[in-house]
Formats: sequence, structure tokens, C-alpha cells
Amino acid sequence: MLKYILVIALVLFTGCSSKNDLINANQEDYTSTMNYDMISKDAVLEAAKKAFIFTNKDFVIDSYRNSLSVRKTNVNHFPLTPILVEDTWFFEVNEVDNKSLASVYVKRIKNLDSKEGIYLSKSEHEIFWKRVGFFLSLETKWESCMGYISNIFDLNGFCDNEGKKYFNTPSKEDRIADIFIFQRINSKDIVEINDDILENDNFSIKTKSNDILEKEDKINSSISKQNKEDIEDIKEIDSILDKIKKDTDENLNKQ
Repeated sequence: MLKYILVIALVLFTGCSSKNDLINANQEDYTSTMNYDMISKDAVLEAAKKAFIFTNKDFVIDSYRNSLSVRKTNVNHFPLTPILVEDTWFFEVNEVDNKSLASVYVKRIKNLDSKEGIYLSKSEHEIFWKRVGFFLSLETKWESCMGYISNIFDLNGFCDNEGKKYFNTPSKEDRIADIFIFQRINSKDIVEINDDILENDNFSIKTKSNDILEKEDKINSSISKQNKEDIEDIKEIDSILDKIKKDTDENLNKQ
């Protein structure tokens, strides 16, 4: 009985402290950063996506040009009532002076009807950065979640203890190739794009020697043999259409 009372007291204490933590917290104090020399922004962004995908199938990823917003909702089962917990990871990367500057922070809400919550400690980010580094070939091994336990109730916020995480270790083939900035194909500027469009435009007007506008108007009023055959064909078609119409009218009158 005493054990359950202690658990309930801990939950209540955590809930009360959570409410105040986010109000008084400075987001920058809970944001960790990483600088990647000569590695492209796109490679870092892809590595971050893979880090989430290979960690847990319940991560919901919203991807943008320079950032990710990633949500995961868990139900923590306590003695009296289950508690719904939602973590949102905010990841951003920018390429400046041949470096990709990346940052991440995590906001946790325990009551989805409330906008209040807490920022998770920077220590929660460690395994995330390790797994990003794996896909960039900066880490030699795939880091295990078991080495990053937050407290007695669950694993690190990046992982979970609900058995939903992927146990398969990514292979070397899953690492990202051509990660460096100099390996990227340079984007074309607007002038080059415009030139390419004009060069390949199939609708461009070109002057030809047999252009109908340059020819002298020499309409022959006489009917050629081919024209006569065409007229006969038209008459035959009209005759067939007249017969069909006549048969149709007769059938309708019989009804």
C-alpha cells in the first residue's frame, strides 16, 4: 500500500512541477546544437528523419525545407489511471559557411487538453545525435536505447518502454551517401532555367520556307480528282445517316 501512495505522490509532484517548468523555462536552455563541417544540410535533415524512423514506428514526422516537427504519443499506465504523454521534437538545420548548424529541443505535454508542459533535458537528446551521426557515418555503431534510461518509469524520451521500438539495427547500406556539400549538384539560377525552357520549348514559332503565310494565294477553284472522291464519300455518309434516321423514326412510330 505504501508503494502505491509513493507512486501517486510522485505523479502529483511531477504534474505540479511540469506546470511551472514550461512557464518559467527558457527554450534555449533546453536546446542542444551540433555543427557538421562540410556536410550538407540535406544530408543532415535526411539523417535526422532516419534516426526517428528507425527508432520507433509511432513517430509522426512533419518535414519542411529546413526543419522537422516530430510527435510521439504514449500511454503511461499508473495504478489508478493511465496518463497520456505527447512528446514533440523540434529539429532545425541551416547551412552557413560550409557548415550545417543543427539544433533540437523537445516539449512534453502530459495532459493533451492543456497547452502547458515541460521541456526535456538536453541529456534526452544524446542518443538522438548519436543515431543521426550513424547515418552520416560519423558513428561506427548503432547506439542502443537501453543505455539511456531517464528514470524508473521509462527509457529516454527518444525511446520508450512499450515495446514499440524497432529492434532491427540499420545496415551500412542505410547510411547516407554523398553527404558533403561539394558533392551536391548546384542549383541553377533563374536565367539558366529560363534558357533551358526556351531551348526545349516545342511550341516555339519557327519560320520555314514553306510557311503558308509566305506563300502567294493560289487557290485553285477547279475540283481535283481527290476532291471529287471526298465529296462522293461525304454523300455516301449522308445517305447512311439519312437511312438510320428514317429507320429510327419508323421504329418510334410503331411504338
